[in-house]
Amino acid sequence: MKVRILKLGNCAREVEVSQGTTIEEAVRASGMDGGGYKYTCNGLGAELTALVQENSVICLVPKVEGGSELRSSACC
Repeated sequence: MKVRILKLGNCAREVEVSQGTTIEEAVRASGMDGGGYKYTCNGLGAELTALVQENSVICLVPKVEGGSELRSSACC
């Protein structure tokens, strides 16, 4: 079955995987580095252990964490 892997800054890749393949295995099969990313499958948050379905679309979403409070009340 075919699944599509999307990652910001990279071309989409379509890979052929077998029934019972996990998101982690599909990403590995695509050759993309999935470190430092969160995953969605068909638009919903997903764990690496989730199974993919025919025509699933897996997106690697950059993790955004942290930040700081604005220290000034002046803002554009």
